[in-house]
Amino acid sequence: MRKRISNFVSALIIGLAIETSKAEEAAAPTVEPASRHTNTGNLGFFSDYRFRGISQTAKRPAIQGGFDYSHASGIYVGTWASNVSHYSYTDANMEWDFYAGYNYKLNDDIGLTAGGCTTNIRAEKPATASAGIPLKLISVATGNG
Repeated sequence: MRKRISNFVSALIIGLAIETSKAEEAAAPTVEPASRHTNTGNLGFFSDYRFRGISQTAKRPAIQGGFDYSHASGIYVGTWASNVSHYSYTDANMEWDFYAGYNYKLNDDIGLTAGGCTTNIRAEKPATASAGIPLKLISVATGNG
């Protein structure tokens, strides 16, 4: 009788263990594959918008924000905007920038990048282009603008 109870208890424990492992497997979340596309956005409120030490908002608050898209292949595009003061730019109240480029990773420490940017204030549209070699701790770049 004692052996029969012992066998019953052992079978019960094994059965519970199997059921518990099945429940854990069923509850395990399925992992979605990572997307090759990345979309980000940003928004900020600042006491002053300064560019190269000069206030672009006549020392008044600025609202700034942007959107970025990048692809795992290395391509990226984005836009960024801020209010500006008509004291700094005649008849202007907004700066709106657009940029795009390509990043290529040679290995974990070295990569290549090429891109361009245009800044739009009023009817002024100065464009810049750049190319560089970003290293892990050093960034080397060249460009105009």
